[in-house]
Amino acid sequence: MRNYYICSVGEPGRDYVEDNLERIIANTAFYMHKDTTQVGLYDNIKPKDILILKYNKVLIAYGEALGNLKNEEDEKWTYKSPVKEWYFYDEGNQRKGVNYYGIQWETLPGAGQMGTVKGLPIILDLKKLRKYHLHHLYINNFLWKHQRVKLIAINNF
Repeated sequence: MRNYYICSVGEPGRDYVEDNLERIIANTAFYMHKDTTQVGLYDNIKPKDILILKYNKVLIAYGEALGNLKNEEDEKWTYKSPVKEWYFYDEGNQRKGVNYYGIQWETLPGAGQMGTVKGLPIILDLKKLRKYHLHHLYINNFLWKHQRVKLIAINNF
């Protein structure tokens, strides 16, 4: 069964965040620093899982994971989860996305409040939800439910 994870690029405002985002985009993989103390559910990521990138409190992209591996190319950024491709909310501005507010109440237990990788409940098929128009807002590849910002579905999978 496919699982879904929100993966934080880094703590907003920290000096490493932009460099890590560039690394993530250029190498089509999610990275964490070797000194990351709260990796969350990183070790649970398996091939075909969906990784959703969180950057500065917005969700900017998602991709299908190929698994986890130890990054041998960079001794500082040793946690690596390659994806087939990143699907960005806005290809023209890859830093633009959908606000993350509220999603913390929907994450699975086990990642901790500050976990870098958080699990999401099983996401429903978008086709089954097309009949619901009231109180739903479909934004590019993300479907959000009214003000609660509950992730309901990701298209294209």
